[in-house]
Amino acid sequence: MRPIRIQKAEKNKKQGNRGWIYLLAFLFPVLIFTLGFALKGVYPFGENSALVVDGVHQYTAFYRELSEQLGKGTGWTWSAHAMGYNFYGLFCYYLCSPFSFLILLFMKFMYVNEAITAVILIKAGLCSVSMAWYSGKKYPGRGSMAVSLGCMYALSDFLIGYYSNVMWLDCIMLLPVLAYLIEQLVHTGKWRGYCLVLGYCILTSYYMGFMLCTFAAFYYLAELAAAESGRRPEKIRFSLLKFAGASVAGAGLAGITLIPGIAAVSRTAAAEFRECTEISGNSWAHYSRIPCPL
Repeated sequence: MRPIRIQKAEKNKKQGNRGWIYLLAFLFPVLIFTLGFALKGVYPFGENSALVVDGVHQYTAFYRELSEQLGKGTGWTWSAHAMGYNFYGLFCYYLCSPFSFLILLFMKFMYVNEAITAVILIKAGLCSVSMAWYSGKKYPGRGSMAVSLGCMYALSDFLIGYYSNVMWLDCIMLLPVLAYLIEQLVHTGKWRGYCLVLGYCILTSYYMGFMLCTFAAFYYLAELAAAESGRRPEKIRFSLLKFAGASVAGAGLAGITLIPGIAAVSRTAAAEFRECTEISGNSWAHYSRIPCPL
């Protein structure tokens, strides 16, 4: 009986340690982001906004529109704004993340700009937790390394540069999880978790979801080449078929937003093909403006 209690105590201790690791991994990038916003005078530390470009010109209006549309009940998929348009297509491209409803909740007691900024901070923290979790799976017992890798991932150049595109962050948040589930598919044959996570990523942002599909294909082939070097060809073929089937099933799970979203985009001016016949401007003049340190 005593050894069992000791084992349970050790297990609880490990779980407690992991809890502190994930908490620190969440807090560090959130605090660093907040410090950066404070130095730039972002509200409430000043009068500036953390959102830039499309974030301030489009997304704030989209969330206000979403709040109004949901109040209509069953007719929320069509908007009478600007002479009327298919709101469901816009929802599929920009607003399909579950975090959108958290933004709507925050909008009950703060401005939409600040509500989006708060969710950006939460997603940045969760990106760090996700990478810390992946690091813990790959290198168990190295808590400081997990926190460090999580912070570096959440404060990467891509995330800092594109955090204003809040709908992309779900895919960035789940990329380490997807990588681990691909490894599990190769080594153990478990495919359901990979299918569900890929489906969620495509569902929330099929733009970034397409990029994750490309990553998944290359990462799977690399992992398969390293793991199946000494195995029979039929096992490799079976693994390839399982990966392909799980990927197609994941895309199918997102079909409820993927198909209407693509249909909506295909009717816009962005879908028209324009042949590029000449280079706009003097390229050498642009290159000459690039600073070259000596």
